[in-house]
Amino acid sequence: MTDAVISSLCERFATRLKENSSLNYNRHRFFRNGTVRKVFESNQQDLRELLRCLCQANGTPLTQVPDLLRRTLTDLSLTFAILLFARGRQERDVLRQFVDLALATGTGRFADTKLPIPLETATFRFPLQGVEFYNKQFRFCAVTLMKREEVVYEEDRLQCPLPYLQETKIGEGAFGQVWKVRIEEQHFQSRSERTANTEALELARKDFQLRREGRGEQEILEKILDQPRRHKNIMVALASLQYGPTYSLFFPLASCNLWQYLNGVYAEDRFPPSTWEEKKDIYSRGVTLAGALAFLHHEFRDQKLEVLSCYHLDLKPHNILVFDAYGPSETWKITDFGLSRVKGRGLDGEADLELVMPIIGRGHGRQRHIQEPSTLNRRGEGTYLAPECSLPSGRVSSASDVWSFGCIISLVMSYIDSGHSGVVAFARQRRRQDHGDKFYTIRHGKPKLSPVVIAWYEKLKHRARASSFAMEHEVVSRTLDFLQKYVLHPIRDQRVSSREVEGTLASISGVFHRRPSETRSRWRLRRPSFSSAYTPSYEKLHIETSAPILGTAFAPGGDVLLFQSQQKVQVFFLDEILSAVEQLPKPRVINIPRASLECVTSSSGFICACLARACFEVLHHFSIPTMSDRDN
Repeated sequence: MTDAVISSLCERFATRLKENSSLNYNRHRFFRNGTVRKVFESNQQDLRELLRCLCQANGTPLTQVPDLLRRTLTDLSLTFAILLFARGRQERDVLRQFVDLALATGTGRFADTKLPIPLETATFRFPLQGVEFYNKQFRFCAVTLMKREEVVYEEDRLQCPLPYLQETKIGEGAFGQVWKVRIEEQHFQSRSERTANTEALELARKDFQLRREGRGEQEILEKILDQPRRHKNIMVALASLQYGPTYSLFFPLASCNLWQYLNGVYAEDRFPPSTWEEKKDIYSRGVTLAGALAFLHHEFRDQKLEVLSCYHLDLKPHNILVFDAYGPSETWKITDFGLSRVKGRGLDGEADLELVMPIIGRGHGRQRHIQEPSTLNRRGEGTYLAPECSLPSGRVSSASDVWSFGCIISLVMSYIDSGHSGVVAFARQRRRQDHGDKFYTIRHGKPKLSPVVIAWYEKLKHRARASSFAMEHEVVSRTLDFLQKYVLHPIRDQRVSSREVEGTLASISGVFHRRPSETRSRWRLRRPSFSSAYTPSYEKLHIETSAPILGTAFAPGGDVLLFQSQQKVQVFFLDEILSAVEQLPKPRVINIPRASLECVTSSSGFICACLARACFEVLHHFSIPTMSDRDN
């Protein structure tokens, strides 16, 4: 009779536990933290009865049942649950071993917090089903992330399942892949706050193959975390995990990166900034980024408050995250410190680094050189890298980051002017250069700012002069002149510091807070007001007029312009018009033979044409080639 009761109660608990289990992204079953104890606590009457039967079968006084129940609910709940699943056909004899364990002293190694245990320990303590106990225990010990801490799973612990309910690849960083993961509740904990996530938590996870790359980035992030002060626009990891050969860093999930934001990838049909407030907000975010860079370069301290510098060395729009994009709390944050180096600063406040031989050192002490092939392979590559990165004798310093930041602000100014169409047009111009998409050229071994960049700056200033906002020209001209003269200086040592960049941009941003003399929208019909020294120039688009133009249409984002005739649609792309230097582009022509067009409309991806017929029955969709297609 006792055996039948034990068997029935064991099955009942096994069923309840399975009903509360989870499946991770690769269909591995596990029990989230706290599940077992919760099932036992909510079924204490059945648990007490099962323990009473086991004591009776083991010859243990029933007066021990309360102590046995207490230990099971406090620190041995997982061990008991594992035995329930590992009991096999000898369930009474296997579970009697638990009674002996729970009432013995010196059994702390089997506490819930000590699992998993080695195979030798399992077979020694549970000789009847030790191997089964060893194999079953891991599903009760799924990986748990600790806030602001590194956790390591290796050897036997690699059998612990990962707590990701879902994972989706969202990109790649300097060294590793980036995933969006959904972490099961209770598996992201804070030791200092004594808290855990009470519902599934979505984070970004960046994976490295464990050589030096992931460790190197984590070392930099740890130094950032150890700072007496922190900057809200520097993104640091929430947790880190070593799981076998893979090293992972976990970050809050952003809306997108700055490259996606500026190029219209995140919101393809987003209109360009058209109000003074919108332009001010975007410019202000650029100023806060300058402050974050100045913090890395000038505000670093170690635990002894000695001055350090952090050079990012891979600053680009892809490594700036955008949170709450287009929302009231939109924020830009610098991230991806895979190439970064922390360096002690000398008396002059600066320290040089060889790009292929990164250094970690302090003050005037002996420097330790560590060669990293990944850095070597990246030498001289990248749109935003400074000229010294491609020179045989080039050495990088904080000024190299200043150059990269100047490139980024150039894109921001293009976006302020005409949205993502302007950013794309600027990129098209740079890609046409013989030396590729860079902000500089090298002639006779000497770098200089690219003529394409200079010409683009003049175009932006020219357009700002015609803006409906009287003070926009001042903001644009002062910013671009500063970038050209002091930030994107081809000679590294002639560039201003990041602190000076922050101060200058902050000063210019004050123009946005003046009361504008004119605040009418640029789209309102008005007579332009120009200074006597300025004569605007106009050019006609090359429109075929052999057939009457019946209508025109702009795509919602303003990046496609259509001219409709009875049997023809002429298509212009705004980025081609903006990027034209000597001659405006000709239209793409779509002919509709043996039919008559009633109307056309467009998005940034498709053209829809409605035919004029007796009944509304035909709708034509024409795919607009992507930017990369038009380049080929």
